[in-house]
Amino acid sequence: MRANRLVGNPRGAAVIEVVLGGLVLRAHGPQVLAVTGAPAPLTVLAADGGERAHPRPGRPFALPDGERLRLGAPASGLRSYVAVRGGIGVAPVLGSRSTDVLSGLGPSPLRTGDVLGVLGPPRTPSPRGRTSPTSATRATRAARRPGGPPTAPRRPSRCACGGVRARTG
Repeated sequence: MRANRLVGNPRGAAVIEVVLGGLVLRAHGPQVLAVTGAPAPLTVLAADGGERAHPRPGRPFALPDGERLRLGAPASGLRSYVAVRGGIGVAPVLGSRSTDVLSGLGPSPLRTGDVLGVLGPPRTPSPRGRTSPTSATRATRAARRPGGPPTAPRRPSRCACGGVRARTG
């Protein structure tokens, strides 16, 4: 997935699939994110609620501690994908980390106040041939606006060891 490549994640790292926008993510600790897929308008909100930036879809950007990313409704397309450096930590159900809302299988769809695990970034070789973490595991909060479309974690690859908070709607 392109969003994972943009933030330096392995190919199968978990991302959040967002249908028709409406997602707000709050960073707990500094994060690096990328949004691909349907070109949704992106707004970074400062801790005081004021608009701070409008990152371009398809490019990585920083989301400092306490700031929020708001995804608007895309002008075209249906699904956007949000990757956080390290990936979203979601346990697999029957070998998948995706939510199937019709069958009820997989992790629960995101709800306001949900905290999602953010895994540590991939390990990189050190000059002496040992692997070392590139940075510490961090957390983010996500949220959905009331009445908004469901969102679902998509294709994660490892267990949770950090946190992200989601607000949906």
